[in-house]
Amino acid sequence: MKPALLLASLAGALALDATALVTTQSVPIGQYPWSAALDSATGRIFIGSVGGSRYSTGTYTVVDPDGRSTTFPDDQTPQHVVVSAALRKVVISNGGFSGSSVTILDADTLAKTRVVTGNAPRRAAIVDARATAYVPGHSYNGDVGPGSITEIDLRTGASRVTEVPGYSTEYIAVIPSLNRAFLAGNGPPGGVALAATGWIQAYDMDTHALAGPAVRIPGRRVHSIFAAPDGSRLYVIAHVDTTELWEDGLSIPSLRSAVFVIDPSTLQTVATYPLPEVTVRRIIPAAEAYGVLTEPTHSFEGTAVLDAATNSLFTQESYNKRLMRIDLATGAIQVQKLEGYTRALALNPVTNTLLVTFADDGYVGTYSRDLERLDTIPLGAPTPRAQSVGDYAVLVNPATGDAYATYPKDNVLVLLKSAREGDATSLVNLTDLWSSQSEPGWGLFLEQQGLTAFGALFSADGSWLVMPQGKRQANGSFTGTLYRTRGPATSLGAYAAPIGVMIFTATADGALLQYSADGVAVSKAVTRLTFRSVPKHCTWDAAPIEGSVAKANFTGLWYGPTLPGWGLTLSHQGDTVFGVLYGYDAQQNPTWSVMTNGAQQGDGRHAGTLYRVEGGHLVATGTMNLDFTTSNVGSMRAVMDGVAQEKSITRQVFSTPATTCSN
Repeated sequence: MKPALLLASLAGALALDATALVTTQSVPIGQYPWSAALDSATGRIFIGSVGGSRYSTGTYTVVDPDGRSTTFPDDQTPQHVVVSAALRKVVISNGGFSGSSVTILDADTLAKTRVVTGNAPRRAAIVDARATAYVPGHSYNGDVGPGSITEIDLRTGASRVTEVPGYSTEYIAVIPSLNRAFLAGNGPPGGVALAATGWIQAYDMDTHALAGPAVRIPGRRVHSIFAAPDGSRLYVIAHVDTTELWEDGLSIPSLRSAVFVIDPSTLQTVATYPLPEVTVRRIIPAAEAYGVLTEPTHSFEGTAVLDAATNSLFTQESYNKRLMRIDLATGAIQVQKLEGYTRALALNPVTNTLLVTFADDGYVGTYSRDLERLDTIPLGAPTPRAQSVGDYAVLVNPATGDAYATYPKDNVLVLLKSAREGDATSLVNLTDLWSSQSEPGWGLFLEQQGLTAFGALFSADGSWLVMPQGKRQANGSFTGTLYRTRGPATSLGAYAAPIGVMIFTATADGALLQYSADGVAVSKAVTRLTFRSVPKHCTWDAAPIEGSVAKANFTGLWYGPTLPGWGLTLSHQGDTVFGVLYGYDAQQNPTWSVMTNGAQQGDGRHAGTLYRVEGGHLVATGTMNLDFTTSNVGSMRAVMDGVAQEKSITRQVFSTPATTCSN
């Protein structure tokens, strides 16, 4: 066994309660999935995949609720899928340049009809009351136009194509109460790409004609359009119509985006909510007047969902790595920094949570409506963006709360099942000290960071074992190799020998700890160690802020980066810190001491008596003082058996998102 870093490579532990989403199955789908939709009546999922590229022939896949999947070849390029549960119809827009058509499926029998459309269809909207699909067509001439809208009778398959002159239509929103479909797209003046002007236009569903001329949006490069549920407003995401001067002297259209609030009766913009400034920009030598932009570029390159319950628009920005909530009544914006590049976003109305796909990292993050991180769910192996083809989709069954995510790297649909009892607010980070009240004298410290789990098991004989790399499993538990370590500690760490396996599984009233050590299997129900009436709350943060000591909670794993071979775990409740200090004795055997009552002193320090386990009893062996200069940095002064020592300590951050706690 090679020497292993004792602390510098340790990872944290996550446990989930019964309401968490867990990965139950991955089913094969077509090559490079692009879009997916769920039939809320049956739970069936329909997925369009683009095949070898966005403009080649592809496939569509049907996944039944029991996980069975069937993939059908198609001579078109399926890109956008929409389902009408009421009409029992599926509309697949074949948006590549290989043709102009949509595929209409019977949602039950899968009987297929092909309908020719105008231009290259990229999206579709279905109005159940009219049994009609409305399909905007993207211009073959890029943003120059013309575009089109195709109206399809889903009962007969009859279609009607209307040309939309002057710009390229790509996005659509419908307001049935106004008998209008609203088209949004990009075109002259301004050229192409970011410089293209945004346009909006109404289509009269009664007269089957454009209802007046297109109206210019006071912004460039439209990204999406939404209609308020009551039909009173339209919301368009586009870039603000300004220019930016970059470091190399190029003047280009602004990369900053905004939400434009539009009156659907006049198509006039009544409010503009600018989104936060761009933080990530890169440019290569100019090939046009404003330069050629390469990844990462756009201020808004992501997805958005409208939440009628809170009158909010939630957006994820891929390149700038942030999740935002925009209050559509006031324009107030809340921002949560993300730890990686994201591609898809969905709202789960059953659990009141948001699901965000982290494309590069191979997992889904779940958030509350207040953007608090709740969980991290694995999808597959990480995918470098340069190797990723296809797109990502996250779906939610509104009846069950089950979620589904496409994962193009492996060409699979990952099923994420939701428990039925409880609600999402009980999802918590279980970073803490755990013990069994019926068996005093031992404990387990867990800390979660990302999909990895750290566990330090403090035994009643005064020794300790460690699970440095507990990995999140499909059922939500964490499993990893259990090690016994031995000194002396060097710059490479301490010697670590594998002796078994540890499994930590959350339950409704605590957790189940299972481990094997030297062939002996142990299973124990554990609960949080509570020693003060003031509870703490731990969650996750992609970019924890180093805050002041006054408001800090010091729960977590602490160490000295330059002094390997020892560690300090803290549980902070109210004005008291419970600390376990672990390292090696003079014979290089693992040993631990505990400060059970590290009370806060008048000068802000936490101080208390240190105890060691001897013969099954705690015996006072010295004192320990903890003095924190920030929420993430401090010093430890301890006297053990008459020997004084002082060390700088730092929170150990070993994965993202990191754990952060508060009182």
